[in-house]
Amino acid sequence: MSQKEKTLDEFVGDKWLSFTAEGHVGLGVRSFLDLRSWFRNNDVPSCEVCNEAGVKAVLCQKEGCKVRIHQYCLGNLFAKKKGETVCPSCSSHWQYTGPKEEAVEDDV
Repeated sequence: MSQKEKTLDEFVGDKWLSFTAEGHVGLGVRSFLDLRSWFRNNDVPSCEVCNEAGVKAVLCQKEGCKVRIHQYCLGNLFAKKKGETVCPSCSSHWQYTGPKEEAVEDDV
């Protein structure tokens, strides 16, 4: 293993970086937490639900609406509203597809 691969593995292991589902390298939890004040000081828009930086958040589809919500937060928000999928700011319909349910095999 090359030194670069070892270093990358260490950063991933220490949660500074992470691998995405597609195999790309992204910010890890530690990096995100360390950058919180930078996000706020540089006007990175926040998630409407959790008020954290809206990095990789989903934008409201209505033109002119600035609301953004993390995918995880969308699931929590719409679960509480029992299927009502509307923007919390402009009340327009929010195109949302919940997480895929895994097939469960029944032993017969």
